[in-house]
Amino acid sequence: SVSRLELIEGQLLGLYWWLLEHQAEARSWTGELVTVFGEAGWSEREHFWQDKKSTLLFEAEQTFADRPFEQLQAVWTELIGNWRQEKTRLAFKEATAALAIAEASGDQTAIDEALRHCQTLSQEINNFVIMQ
Repeated sequence: SVSRLELIEGQLLGLYWWLLEHQAEARSWTGELVTVFGEAGWSEREHFWQDKKSTLLFEAEQTFADRPFEQLQAVWTELIGNWRQEKTRLAFKEATAALAIAEASGDQTAIDEALRHCQTLSQEINNFVIMQ
């Protein structure tokens, strides 16, 4: 089963690779992907999707071929935002699980640390909701 994060990521990379072939302006978007994924993460994600590249390019062609570049920029921004939001949601889910483990252990330092992490991620999620 493909996760929501992978679906968003596949659309994002499909659009990126398709635009690289059709719009010179899209070359500047590489830096944004490096920022979003991190240097090592971008390399790893690009490698992960490489065997699906032709399928992603085909899907992007079918979805985006008739749209003006300005509209594709908006789609790009939305996909980046959706990816960040989903990544944060998954991190929050992991953090709440870690909090439950810390609470079960009774280690107050671990509980406090896990709680702070949950609060930080919760605030990030709330910021996503406010921005929408």
